[in-house]
Amino acid sequence: MARTLLQPTKMTLRLGEMLIEATESPKEEIYAGLFANTDRTELSERELHPDELDARTELESRNSVFGHNLGGTYIQAARRRLRAMIHRLELLDHSIDRALADYDYGAFDIRFFLNEKPSPVATFAEIMDTVKQHCIRSLLNDPVDLFGEMRNKRRDIHFGWIESIDDIPPGIEQLHALLDVVPPLSRMRMLAENTDNLDLDVVWHYGPGISDLSVAEEHIRLGPPRSHKILVVTEGKTDAEIIEAAMKKLRPDVADFFRFFSTSEWPFGGAGDIPKLLRGLQQLGAELRVIGIFDNDIEGWRSFRSLTLRSIGPYCRAMTLPDLNVFKSFPTVGPGGLEQQLDINGIGAPIEAYLDLTRSHRNGPSVLRWGSWDKSEKKYNGIVDPKDPPRIDFLAWCEGRKLGPYDTSKITAVLDKLIGEAIAMAPCVGHKNLQWNLGAYK
Repeated sequence: MARTLLQPTKMTLRLGEMLIEATESPKEEIYAGLFANTDRTELSERELHPDELDARTELESRNSVFGHNLGGTYIQAARRRLRAMIHRLELLDHSIDRALADYDYGAFDIRFFLNEKPSPVATFAEIMDTVKQHCIRSLLNDPVDLFGEMRNKRRDIHFGWIESIDDIPPGIEQLHALLDVVPPLSRMRMLAENTDNLDLDVVWHYGPGISDLSVAEEHIRLGPPRSHKILVVTEGKTDAEIIEAAMKKLRPDVADFFRFFSTSEWPFGGAGDIPKLLRGLQQLGAELRVIGIFDNDIEGWRSFRSLTLRSIGPYCRAMTLPDLNVFKSFPTVGPGGLEQQLDINGIGAPIEAYLDLTRSHRNGPSVLRWGSWDKSEKKYNGIVDPKDPPRIDFLAWCEGRKLGPYDTSKITAVLDKLIGEAIAMAPCVGHKNLQWNLGAYK
């Protein structure tokens, strides 16, 4: 089994058969955030290189001399498909924009800057073109001279961060050298831009660190670090229940990044008090990532508009439930039973409106009904009536207690907006990461 730069006594992070990083220090917090607890696995002997098998035997034998019974620890690992890791990378502030910034920093050549000459150093776009044209599997099966290919496109291209460039063999080793200019997690995010890489497994083989006594087994806690978890504050218990169940059912790849507050768990209530909480956290200087969600109705928008980025700071964000095209002409029932197709965006779209209201219950399907009159806005407030059956039906469907087709398009839009807000927050508050400088962690 060919594996680039194999180091069997070190903890390794790999994408398919490509080594992303090998390290003696665990870095367990940032790498553990890539995986959920359900991603724990044990590597089979077939998955281990002969050198790794020898290292396992040596480490276990050495530990037994000192009375440490660590048999079986070497093969411990975490595994997840790259496709299911993209949002996790971005929530840890490793987006493609971050990769670009890392590249600009790592590839900067001060010699050309001081001489005011155009730099021939390979651009990020040129590196990305190569990444997109050659997937990891193809380079393993049919090694390509990537340096020569790039020089054919631009003769004066320069790779200032690569030493002994003529000694690097074609194929995966050259790809590794090209990407070595950015931190390991930025490398993975760049490799995810090639769709042929998305079904490869990302494997964090942390077992050697346990066998080598570099890290205690109980210290490997998979899941996002506490500092990266997002607290989602909603207007009430119903919103929290629905969005949390939807996240676990429809977006399980990132569900463990989010925690939810309901009115039964905190001493405030209603849309008007969420701004007070967000402003209070800002004034206290609490470095707690919080996103407040308001209903897409009159009261929700009134509270949302009372907030500014300055008033809530970088650690807090606010959003309303999203406007949807389907809401621009939605069946409603007005005072006196008048049925009309009206636009409910911004005035009558509570969380229940994002559920599948076409599913029947004991008293028939629920409807969007115009309720109380808002004097200041001179509009009616919209409510789903009855509101409990759609919620109960959805929660049962999420838990598998109710079957049948379910239209998740509206509630999925809510999740996409929430995840988008969380990803947008990541670069604003930074992340607990080790300093990267000139191709190595410090």
